[in-house]
Formats: sequence, C-alpha cells, structure tokens
Amino acid sequence: MKGAKRKYLTIINPHSGTSRKTSIPELAYNILSENGSELYFVYTNEQGHVAQIIDDVATQGFDVVIGVGGDGTINEVADAVRPTDMAMGIIPMGSGNGLARSLDIPMDPEGALEVIRKGYVKRIDCCEANGVPFFVTFGVGFDAQVTASYDQKSFRGPLSYIISTVDQFIKHKSSLYRLHLNGEVIEQKAFLVTCANADQYGNNAIIAPEAELDDGLFDVVVIRNMSLLKAPQVAINLFTKNINESASIDIYRTDHLIIEREEADYAQVDGELLELGRRIEITIQKQQLPILVPLLKS
Repeated sequence: MKGAKRKYLTIINPHSGTSRKTSIPELAYNILSENGSELYFVYTNEQGHVAQIIDDVATQGFDVVIGVGGDGTINEVADAVRPTDMAMGIIPMGSGNGLARSLDIPMDPEGALEVIRKGYVKRIDCCEANGVPFFVTFGVGFDAQVTASYDQKSFRGPLSYIISTVDQFIKHKSSLYRLHLNGEVIEQKAFLVTCANADQYGNNAIIAPEAELDDGLFDVVVIRNMSLLKAPQVAINLFTKNINESASIDIYRTDHLIIEREEADYAQVDGELLELGRRIEITIQKQQLPILVPLLKS
C-alpha cells in the first residue's frame, strides 16, 4: 500500500499515556499527505467515545484509523476497528506500549507514522475475558494488583510502575486457582495467572516469549510462587526473554480457558483495571484485526 492515496482518521486521547500529543496533527500531515491522501483528527473525551466515533465514520470511506495514546486507548480503537473494513495504525504514546512493541512498531511518532505510510497489513487475533476484548495480555493476581496500585499514583511512567511493583510484591499473597484448559483441570496456588496474546506486558517485559499474535492461540503463564530470593532472577528472565526458564513458572497454550478463583477481584485487561467475578472465561478469535506493521526484513 506504499504510496497509495488513502483517507486517514486519527483518534487522539489527550489524557492517556505519558507523552505530549500536540505535535501529532502537523507531523502526521507532513508524513501522510502524499498523493492527495486525506487526514482527519478527532480527540476523545470519555470512555466509549472511540466506539461512537468509529461507528459514525464506518461508511465514510476511511481506509485507516490511527490510534494515538496508551494501551487503553489502543485497545479501544482496535476493538472498534475490527468489525469494520478499515485497517488500524498505532502511534504509541503510553507508558508500556505492549501491542506496538510486540509488532516492532517504533516508539517515536515519526517512525510510527512511516510504518503507517509504507508498512503492510497484518491480521492479529483478539481475545476476550468474559466478553471484554484484549489484544496484549489479561491477568489476575499480582499483575492486576500492580495495575490497581499504579492507577492510584499521581504520576505515570517507568518509575511509578517500579514503585507499584515493589509495593505489591511486599503485600501480595498467592491465591488458589482452578484452570480448565485443553481437556484438563489444573488446581494451583499461584502468585499470578496471565493470558498472553502478545509476548509482553509492555516496556519489553516478555512474559510469554513464544506467544504469537496471529496463530489463534494464547499462552497461559502461571507463576506458582514467589519470594524475595527468587524475585531478582525472575525479573532478569522477564527482561531477557527467558521467563520460561524459571523453575516456578508453567506456560500452557490454548484457545479456551476458564479460570475459577476464590472470590471476585481485580483483573488487568491490556493494562486497564477491571473488577470481574470468580469465574472468568477466556476465548480467542483468530486474525480479527487488520493492523499496519513494519515491512518484513529481507
């Protein structure tokens, strides 16, 4: 699609993520307006606004919807785009940028816009947790509690995330889970259970090194127990793509999972906090979302 005339809709969440977005319209126009391509910009102002915007323009001939913001904004745009005939582009401006990093989309706006201009369309899977869509990760236990703590911080970014992680590591206790997958029932006390469509949470924290975004399967990562003694090595493995070498971690691959836990509690869905019940059903729909990604390296 390189050099083709297109009609772009750029959806910007001015409040999400950590970066300033005031320069995006001018930058996008400079890079994408070749060959008479048309650019339109809309700012979101509340939860659910993205779906309304995309529903309103679905029949207006747009080729690409560009999401600008953090993981929550990207999730909203992706979910709204997938039932349409439009493709999605990403300009990552969040604190984690899990989907963009998993797709090798550059973290700088100029690089991301170049991918939108001359990349190719890849179709990726969409998972749902009790009907709530996610494209990157879903988790209960420790990672959900970290998300809850992080959401309460007055500032965003890596330092805030580290503080939340350390705080919850001290406080969080393992819980009993019953996992139904691949014809088995696994009852396990676990520090966390993460379902990974992508390979990472964000910030290159690789929780499922072998996860693929387009294979119709997701990885289920169970950290059985954790201690101050084990934590440093697990953290190193997480950021060196070696988490599957940790002795206290099990990884399963499936297309359907039911999680039963002791009580209703928090869950994180693409980095956003939700309260879900004791029983959570995870499903996947193969190659639901067309998204612009970098050209394959020769």
